[in-house]
Amino acid sequence: MPVDTDQEAIITAIDRRSDANDNVNLEPLVERSHRVVPLRNVTADKEYDSEEHRRFIREDICGKSIMPLRWKVCQ
Repeated sequence: MPVDTDQEAIITAIDRRSDANDNVNLEPLVERSHRVVPLRNVTADKEYDSEEHRRFIREDICGKSIMPLRWKVCQ
């Protein structure tokens, strides 16, 4: 659920069943929110981590994605 932290207000929301996969909601929510309030940073939990989401945030809205990596990187 996108929130404007400066105004402490919900920007947009999608109502879905509790057992639905929320991962598909990230791009539509970010895109709708960006139309209302220009986004600089998008923070999400690791469920949403994917190169596709990071690319969308970086290239389509020119924002910065802040989310933990889904998979631990071995060195």
